[in-house]
Amino acid sequence: MSQTIWWAEDGKVNSHYVEETMTTEPVIPCPLGTGEDEQDMMANTIISTLTIALFTLSGDWDSAESKAKTLWHTYCDGLTSEGTLC
Repeated sequence: MSQTIWWAEDGKVNSHYVEETMTTEPVIPCPLGTGEDEQDMMANTIISTLTIALFTLSGDWDSAESKAKTLWHTYCDGLTSEGTLC
């Protein structure tokens, strides 16, 4: 999804435009009762949302995106190691 992020800092308003991206990495089966045909979209939505939140804290898009992907995969790995898939 593409969007513009707006935030206030030091008395001024900042913006950052985010181009549409979709990760092509394999998606581990994850929760929320999401059907197999929707798992890529769900994972990308969660990763994008995490990236935006982390970007507003760091101001570094690449590190925010990397951290978001790491958090997502760590979460999914924890679920699969516990035997909880969908």
